[in-house]
This record gives sequence, structure tokens and C-alpha cells, in this order.
Amino acid sequence: MFTSDDLVLSLCDEVWKWRLKESPELASFCGIHEYDDLWDDISAEAYTRREKCVQDFLAKAVAIDISSCSDKVALSLTLLIDDLQSYLKGSQFKSYLMPINYLEGIHNDCNQIIASYMNYKTKEDFQKYVRRLENLPKRIAQVEEALRQGVREEIVQHSASVAKVPSQIDELIHIPLESHELLKPFTKAPESISKTDLDEFKSKAEDVLTSQVFPAFQKLKNYIENEYFHNLRPNEGISSIKDGDQWYQQCLDYHLSCFMTPQQIHDLGLKEVARIEEQILKLAEAEGLGQTLPDILAEIKKRQKHFFTTEEEVLEFVRNLCYNKIRPKISLLFKDLPDMPMSIQPVPDFMKNSPAGFYYNGTPDGSRSGCYYINNHNPEDCLPFTLPALSLHEGEPGHHLQGWGLYSEFLGEELNIYDSRLDQIGRNSFEIFRAARLVVDTGIHALGWSKEKAVEYMEAHTLLLKSEVTNEIDRYITWPGQACAYKIGEIKLKELRQKAQVTLDTQFDMKEFHRCVLSSGSVPLHMLESIVDQFITDLQKH
Repeated sequence: MFTSDDLVLSLCDEVWKWRLKESPELASFCGIHEYDDLWDDISAEAYTRREKCVQDFLAKAVAIDISSCSDKVALSLTLLIDDLQSYLKGSQFKSYLMPINYLEGIHNDCNQIIASYMNYKTKEDFQKYVRRLENLPKRIAQVEEALRQGVREEIVQHSASVAKVPSQIDELIHIPLESHELLKPFTKAPESISKTDLDEFKSKAEDVLTSQVFPAFQKLKNYIENEYFHNLRPNEGISSIKDGDQWYQQCLDYHLSCFMTPQQIHDLGLKEVARIEEQILKLAEAEGLGQTLPDILAEIKKRQKHFFTTEEEVLEFVRNLCYNKIRPKISLLFKDLPDMPMSIQPVPDFMKNSPAGFYYNGTPDGSRSGCYYINNHNPEDCLPFTLPALSLHEGEPGHHLQGWGLYSEFLGEELNIYDSRLDQIGRNSFEIFRAARLVVDTGIHALGWSKEKAVEYMEAHTLLLKSEVTNEIDRYITWPGQACAYKIGEIKLKELRQKAQVTLDTQFDMKEFHRCVLSSGSVPLHMLESIVDQFITDLQKH
């Protein structure tokens, strides 16, 4: 006789195995190498099939009596139902008809998947690698098919999202073979594989790249330039597409995991920007920096430009900051720390146009550690006043602890990481940047703002250069709603923490609160609130 707990755990296992089989690319990222010779199927037929599978999974999930589950398993069931429902709500808008942009797509992903996520320990691993290259042209062709269907259904992107794609493809296919990331596996081959076998694999891989993969990318590029570019939507906002208002609300629901209307988010953003700007101006006045944010930025750049002269200096500065300054203090606020160390590496050459820093998860089996990548490609432009906040966000106690990045920047104040007024301005510059996102994202996608208006607003109310602002606005146009998550999540965490502190009074323990927040993993904010409420109730009983 199966218990409700048994049914939930079995269903979760079934759904997870299905997800890995449906997404070989996700499986490789997670360190599961069973499907390393395959790519995701992004055809319309595949999405129709997936929708039916998700409906079936959801029917099984809601049929389980959650009241008879243990607390931990009930949480898993609630999370599973929420995840499945979210998928079905989003699938109606067919975002899969926009499968490529300058931020994501097979032209950006293939290098990382091949070079970083796959195993290269055995002869079979290299056989899978060659087969994956052989299967890549079909995956590329499916991108074109999806774009064509999007044109027919008028589900298309704005030029800001795709203008850079042809040049990105050019860069991918015109790199000399001897230095190409897609051939990097041969630098990782163990001695147990014979030179004869390796030479054969390499010859085959080079042939597949030059005769099949690169021509397939060229064909996709030609279609984008010659046809797709003539069918782009004229307005930046997703609301300009059919049912776009509902689509945008669904994007917000997904990324925020709590319901707020675009207008509520917009108004909150305006309020937060005003509050943080006042703090920055006070710090700047004490430091003699200027009376407007653009003036303050110009003066800081004058003081700190050329602080670094080499890429290695940037890397060493960040490593010292993370390992010798932040890490020794983490235990003041956290009880549970990861067993796996955090690696800090420079951004690879093929990702040199990426943001200042970002984090990639490790694998569950520990074969790949979590990594904080720092972009040190232009060291003279790296400003040290931003690096403490960035490192708290992307590293520890942020993403490496699966924590909330912007909240982790705030914790830097309590850990005394910000030594100078410039460091404090750097921390506030990150926060006002995320607050401005609330204003601009909703402005673009719900209130009819143009790209020019959005750029003008962010230039006036953040410490970003115009080039950085333009890149940010392109990102918001491309990923509706995503940029709103940072600030909303931070505000919600602070609210929950304040609620626990006030209610528990002397019983409140910051380490236990953080353990409560992190121990349930990545859960929607509305579920996190219930978890914290239960945390408060349990402590009150003692």
C-alpha cells in the first residue's frame, strides 16, 4: 500500500526524469550525461506534446491527498503543482516562436554546452560529442521554422532583441577551427583514449562543423537578415502583440511569483528610486562628488578609472574580496554553508560581451563546482566601488548559497563589507538600478514607453553609462518582467524578516531565519511566506 508521501515522491521523480529526457541541454547542465548526444526538440509538435504531458502530470498531482502528506512532502507537492500550472498558463502565449535573441539561443548556448557541461572521460563520451555535433544542424533548422511560424502568427520580436544576432552568428562560424570552443573537448581528453581514436574523432568533428554546422548557422543568419528583420514588431512592448497585456501579466506572475499589477510595480519603483537617490546624494555630498547622479558617476570614474591595469589584477582583487573578506564573515549570519567551494574565474573569451559578473551552478554530484565569473576583459573600465556589491550578489551569500542576490547586497551592510563611502555608493547604485527596472520594465511593456524614454529615465536615475543603459533596455525588451524580480524579491524578504523579528522579539535568530528561507530551496514568494509563517508559529510554541 502506497502512502501519499510515496505517491508524491514517485511523481516528482517521474516528472524530473521526463524533464531531463525532454531537455537534453538541461540534463547536460545538471551533470546528467545520458542524453549528451542530443539537443532539445523545439518544434511546435514537441511543445504540443509537452503541454499534454504536463496536463497529465497535473491531474495526477491534484488527485493526491495533500492533507495526509508529511510537511516536507506537502511542500514538494505544492511546488510541483505550482510549477505545472505555471507552465500551462505560459504555454498559451507560444513564446517558443521566439527561440533566439542576442541573449539566448542555440548560437550562444552551443559553445557552453559542448565546452563546459559535457563529460570527456571515455571513448563513449567523445562518440556522444560527435553525434551531438551531427544533430546540431537539425536543432538550428528548428529555430528558423519557429521564427517563420511566429511571422505567420504575428508573434515576433522587436529589433532590440535580434539586431545583434547575425553578427553573433558570424563570430561563431568564422573563428579559426584550431581555437574554436566547439573543438575544445580535445584539450580535455584523458590519456586513456588513444591518439588514433582522438584523431579520428577530431577529424570527424571538424568535417561536421565545416560541412554541416556552420552552413546551417549561415542559412539561419540569411533568413534572419533577409526575411525576419522585415517582419519585426514596431513597438518595444510585449503588450503590442495580440493578447500582450495578459502575456505581460503572466510574465510578471512567473518572475515575481506573487501577484502585482504593472501599475502597482511601476508606482513602487518610483517610490524606491526617490528613496535610494536621496541616500546616494547624501553620501556623494559628504565625499565631494557632485549633486546629480550623472555628475557623481563622472567624478567616480575620474577617480577610479585605470585602478586596474591588467586582467589578472581584477581577478585577484575579486578573489581576495570574496575569499579573505566576505567568506570569513558569512558564518555570522548563516549556519549552513555549501560543502563545495565556490570557484572564481574570468569570463571566457567567447562571452566577453556578457555582464560584469554572473554565477553558474555546480552539479549535484560535485563534478563541477559553482562558479562566479568576473568579466575582466577591459580592466581599465572595471570600477572597484561596484565590486563588493556585485560579489555579494553573484557569490556568497548570494547565488552560491542559493540566496536572493539583491538581499545579499543588503546583508553586506550588516557584515561591514562596505568600508568606504564609495563602496556604500556602489551598493546603493546597484539597488537604485534594480528599483529603476521596476519603472522601466512596466513602462515599456504596459505603459507604452519608447526605448528612448526608458533610456532617458535610467540615465537620469542610475549610475550607469549610456552604453550600459542601452544594453539594459534591450534586455528588458527581450525578457518582459524578468528584471522586476530582483527588487520585488528583496522587498518581500525584508518584509518577512521584519515580520519574524517583530513577532518573535528576543526569540528571533538571524541564522535560523536564513536557514528557514534557504532550506526549502527555490520556492515562489507566496510559498516562502507560508514557510516563514510556519517558522514563526513553531518557535512561538516553545
